[in-house]
Amino acid sequence: MEQEAQASASQAVPPIPLPKPGPSEDGGGVFVKYKVHESSTGADPSVEVKLEPLWRRSTLVDLAKDAVADILQVQATAVKPDRPLMDLGFDSAGALKLRNKLSRRLKIELPPTLLFDHPTINDMVDNGIALLSKRPMTPAHADGVPATTQQGPISHHVIVSTSCQFPGGANSLKLYWDMLADKTDAVIEVPLSRWDHELYYSQEPQEGKTYARHGGFVEGTDLFDVTYFGLGSAEARTTDPQQRMLLGAAYDALRGDGYDKALLQNNPLGVFTALSNMEWFHLAVSKPGVYTGPGVSSAIAANRISYVFGLKGPSMTIDTACSSSLSALHAALRSLE
Repeated sequence: MEQEAQASASQAVPPIPLPKPGPSEDGGGVFVKYKVHESSTGADPSVEVKLEPLWRRSTLVDLAKDAVADILQVQATAVKPDRPLMDLGFDSAGALKLRNKLSRRLKIELPPTLLFDHPTINDMVDNGIALLSKRPMTPAHADGVPATTQQGPISHHVIVSTSCQFPGGANSLKLYWDMLADKTDAVIEVPLSRWDHELYYSQEPQEGKTYARHGGFVEGTDLFDVTYFGLGSAEARTTDPQQRMLLGAAYDALRGDGYDKALLQNNPLGVFTALSNMEWFHLAVSKPGVYTGPGVSSAIAANRISYVFGLKGPSMTIDTACSSSLSALHAALRSLE
């Protein structure tokens, strides 16, 4: 993908490339190539910048599973990423075949001892081929000078996985997009599973009443796997639903890129959440208890994710009212830099 940044003589405007993950002719990674025009004073001193392949972890796992399945002549679904490959019948010749297949596909030189050093696909991907995801962006003319603009060095970030929960049952970006494309109205009459709106509805201003009987409601907010996330029933009951939803969303996003709790332990990954309006406990918690404090604290919302998945990076909740999400995203990007 190429983009041209048009700049005036006094100011350069860097482009914002939006890479599309997926296979490419050069090995299956994400490639972005664009130009930065530093001025328009006659000559065209443009700098062509190429981002080296960025591999999603899930793509690498699938690639390794396919290679193993091809060598053993089995279905890829039968290959478990956490099972030692020697248990499947690999020998020295098979290990060398796997190394050669992956080296050709990824276009890097892998050691002949790859399988012996990293006996499972998970270990192989996370430790043996991890450097693929750490290639810096460098100028295509290979003079060793990072590309810059008047605003400073060009940085590039890629979103590799997402999760979401929206009213109308849109629990994925595809469903959310379909809902927008179909112009579906997700605002409905208050369901009885939330409250009996007839008891509180009044057309005229009245204490303890409301003139609203419609809203947008996220489904399944009462569903939560206390065992997986390590919360007791008593703690879960006094934990704000927003905290529970964030844990579920974090799990879905991480799982979407092939990670689980065992693989994430002690990794320097940061958590930046945006959260406001923590008034739920006024309605749902009649008597404060030992779990009330952390259950209704906005700061704990981010810390729970870090604690549950064993993440060791920065962990914070940001509340700037309507701009909370934008502020949290900005803080996360600055942390990466």
